[in-house]
Amino acid sequence: MKKKILLNVILVTISIVTFAQMPTGTNPFSIEGGLTINIQTGSTFAAPSLKLRYFVNDKISTRLGLAINSTKSIDKIYGLNDQGLPVESKLGTYEEKDFSTQISLGAAYHFSIKEKLSPYAGLDFAFLTGSYTETWKNTDQNLTGYDDSKNGHYKYKYGGWGFMIFTGVDYYFAENIFVGAEIGIGMMSYKDKNGEWSQTVGQTTTTVDIFSTFSESYFGNMASTMIRLGWRF
Repeated sequence: MKKKILLNVILVTISIVTFAQMPTGTNPFSIEGGLTINIQTGSTFAAPSLKLRYFVNDKISTRLGLAINSTKSIDKIYGLNDQGLPVESKLGTYEEKDFSTQISLGAAYHFSIKEKLSPYAGLDFAFLTGSYTETWKNTDQNLTGYDDSKNGHYKYKYGGWGFMIFTGVDYYFAENIFVGAEIGIGMMSYKDKNGEWSQTVGQTTTTVDIFSTFSESYFGNMASTMIRLGWRF
């Protein structure tokens, strides 16, 4: 499950695209932020994302993107009284946190613009770094029950890279405001780095260094739609 979530993040964020039209006037820059939906999995991704584009000329543009993903979930487990009922003061928690940052670099070729439609094709490279942490308090890692003598954590860092060859189109439904879609084929590769597992039971703490546990790559079709807001300046 963790690897699938991470792969979805890479698939979604590498597909973030920017303006497919030359800014008005002589300034070759444009900037945008956006939200996207991953068609491949049906899940929604709403992490903050920004992308800056520079038009070398009317046909060629380069782009630099930043995407941040942060997720957090907490499970609660309560201790029971003599009647087998949960007690609010006897609370154990299990928390998962995943934070990643991705930088993408790319270029695109822009075909002739048809009034409100602007088709393009290009290549993106993406570089990902992140960290994952599990923390449990008053219980164990498997959530077997409330136990105020047990606390611990499990954490590691991960990284990866990928590329996508894409084609797409933007539709300008109002001045300087557009929606767009993109489809492409690409590859992603990522792996975890060394981490740490630690648990305290009573007065005894056990800490173990964790070696890399997974390495995975993906090659295939990718498609996304995006709600994008941008500014040509």
